[in-house]
Amino acid sequence: MSPERQYNAPFPIKEWFSWIQAFFAGREQEFYEQKPEVYERIIDVIVRRYELAKKIGALIDNLFPDRSFQFILDTACGTGIITNELEKRTSKNGRIMGMDLSQAAIDFAKKSKNQRIEWGQSDFHQLPIDTETVDFYHMFGAYRFAEPQKFWAEVNRVLAPGGIGMVSRSYPDMSRKDLQKARGICNELGLQTFVYRLKAKGLINRLTTREALIFCKPKNE
Repeated sequence: MSPERQYNAPFPIKEWFSWIQAFFAGREQEFYEQKPEVYERIIDVIVRRYELAKKIGALIDNLFPDRSFQFILDTACGTGIITNELEKRTSKNGRIMGMDLSQAAIDFAKKSKNQRIEWGQSDFHQLPIDTETVDFYHMFGAYRFAEPQKFWAEVNRVLAPGGIGMVSRSYPDMSRKDLQKARGICNELGLQTFVYRLKAKGLINRLTTREALIFCKPKNE
């Protein structure tokens, strides 16, 4: 089953209860490793990831009109739903790469019909990416697994001068306190930041809050 068809699949009721147990037992990552396609389906229902992907794409278009990117990196990409939307913002001869810690998720993402996307398994604290080569960086929904200082240091390392990025947040994945701390670290690294509120439909989406932390690495003088 491709990521495009996954959204229309029957909701996995039994796995839903297994996921709830894993979440409260601190075994969410283990559940994700074992059943990435089921995990993604559950998260899709909670956060409407396909809808969110289109909102993220539209936000990029509004903030950076007429700009295409030479190298887009989507970390914690899961099965590639948002990555496929980001690909539309890649320049004609550019690259886009989706990376996730779970090899099972990457294997599932490779079922996508989009041949332009490169997929790879990696921890976002230590990326197999050359220094200052990425001109658009994105990550959604995995900040709770990040070690903030290491995470932002690595973002700063791979981001090219003039490059921009977006860490899309939703509570409780990234609290308001986490967001303020992240902005402080970015400031120390010389990254300029601002926060954009993402409009959301549905009670759950409104309660969990949707914001995007936008950051930019100034060009070398």
